[in-house]
Amino acid sequence: MVNKKAISPLIATLLLIAFTVALGVMIMNFGKNLLNDYGGCDSIDIAIDEIQNSLCYKEESSEIAFTIINKGKTEVSSLTFQTINTQLTGQDRFKEFNLPNSKIAPGAYHVGTHPYIKPEGFVIKFIPKITFNNGEQICPDQAIEINSLTEDVPACP
Repeated sequence: MVNKKAISPLIATLLLIAFTVALGVMIMNFGKNLLNDYGGCDSIDIAIDEIQNSLCYKEESSEIAFTIINKGKTEVSSLTFQTINTQLTGQDRFKEFNLPNSKIAPGAYHVGTHPYIKPEGFVIKFIPKITFNNGEQICPDQAIEINSLTEDVPACP
């Protein structure tokens, strides 16, 4: 009789389970990184374009004009225009409008105007929305905020 040594079935089973768990962790981390790069609010980066008059107020038509660029990796499906009048209280203080045709591909611009009566104290927000997991997700943490106490919205030429 030849004396052969081998791994016991119990140790072989434990090694297979450990290998499977390690492989699963690697795949989950890869998927999580891929999701952060190409989905979810973390991959959004919108900004007012840095050219002159990319955010200005048209006094003759009482409109705000803006140019927004998508510097992120995810397409913005739409923008919400929110105004907060700091001089008012209650329901009249907040107004929110969905901007039509405001889809912005990565690296693209959205040029638009919106009716707006410029009060003394105001906050304007452009809030992005994305399509994610077959639904629309609002991304308030990636919003652009303009506060009249710290920034001035100049008159358009």
